Amino acid sequence: MPSMYEIYNQYSVQYDELVNHEDYQGNLRKYLDPKLKNSFSVLELGVGTGRLTKLYINKAKAAVLCDRSVHMIEQAKKNLIQYLPKIDFQVIDTRSIQTVKGKYDLIIEGWSLGHVALEEYDSLKRFIDKLIKDLTSKLNTNGNMIFIETYGSNVEEPTIPGKKLREFYEILEKEHGFKREIISTDYMFDSAEESKRIMTFFFGEEVGKEVKEKRIKEYTGIWERVRNNIA
Repeated sequence: MPSMYEIYNQYSVQYDELVNHEDYQGNLRKYLDPKLKNSFSVLELGVGTGRLTKLYINKAKAAVLCDRSVHMIEQAKKNLIQYLPKIDFQVIDTRSIQTVKGKYDLIIEGWSLGHVALEEYDSLKRFIDKLIKDLTSKLNTNGNMIFIETYGSNVEEPTIPGKKLREFYEILEKEHGFKREIISTDYMFDSAEESKRIMTFFFGEEVGKEVKEKRIKEYTGIWERVRNNIA
């Protein structure tokens, strides 16, 4: 099994295969759609292969999509090819997001900020405080900020995977006024064999041994600090 960093830097196709089976019931789209009523500008952190972007990009008037992995961005360009005229891809780490120019109606990220928070765990509160300050300065009046992170994969009920992520989530809620909602984002594969193969590649042998079904339960947390709906 490759490491998480190897996957992001070398295995975008395999990563894309995984996330394209995620949230087969479309619950994340159902959450986002009512909040994104007309054209709006977006800054997305950690775009990956564009899995989250595809849920809103048809409604956006312009999007700046950031990721530190050139490899992921190249796959995202392929996945979002029909929307390229309104997309500006930038190779940039979330820790340097203050260098991105402009103001936005929506700042959003999916399953990426948690990884950076773990890397910055020794100074977690200071890192998050600065990041929120930087991002807030880039919001237009009445803009929204939405973070989407894991609440457990291959689990029977919502479960934060580890003490460090729990602390990160608590800082968002207690220090910065983010409101949390938990949704189901189950994976659905064509077969149990496909499920086992893909889940093992990304999550490792221990998880792979537990996979018996083509449907894998997953829960996702959505943290939102709303000024107003984008309308």
